Amino acid sequence: MSRTPPDLLISYQLPLPQEAVQPLIDAVNAPGLTLVVEPRPPSGPFAGFQWLLPTAVFIWFGKSYFDGFLKEAGKDHYALVKRGLGSLWPLFFGESRGARVTAVGTLGKIRPDGAKYSLGISILAEAGSGLHFKLLFPDDISAECFNVATASFLHFLEKYYAGSLDVATELRLGAARAAGGTILVTYDPDQGFFRFLDPIPREPAPGE
Repeated sequence: MSRTPPDLLISYQLPLPQEAVQPLIDAVNAPGLTLVVEPRPPSGPFAGFQWLLPTAVFIWFGKSYFDGFLKEAGKDHYALVKRGLGSLWPLFFGESRGARVTAVGTLGKIRPDGAKYSLGISILAEAGSGLHFKLLFPDDISAECFNVATASFLHFLEKYYAGSLDVATELRLGAARAAGGTILVTYDPDQGFFRFLDPIPREPAPGE
């Protein structure tokens, strides 16, 4: 018998202790929420594209969170999720960050611009048809922009599952390129919307 997918999954890579993500766990845990907290063994050198690999901590939102749990619990839980996610910013960002994560990869598999996105944390969500979204955060993101990005991503997901995305976003999403079942997104604070990233390194043109 297969396990029912959780509404929310919090996965962290050892040796990071659970205490590091406990503020998020405490913030989001609520009656009726199917929450899974999952420690993972340390990863070794990788041979995949950096943007597609699991970050040290990732938070997975199931479609059931939005079209099931949230309808029952009400939008107040949104605020708890945002607060919990915000508690992780000092762990992975800023000059005094509590954890520093670096990549050890195979030559040619790390994008030249890949290092600008955090290896510490990402947010994933179901996208349907065997795909999922992955929100990447710039490594130099401020606490304010981090909070705006996470709130905007939750709003995007709510609209996506309700089938009520605006036309411009629908067009950009339709042109997005997926790899490994992943649609990569990052929030552009200057434009105020999400950009869909191409995960495959571009071959340099002759003379570049």
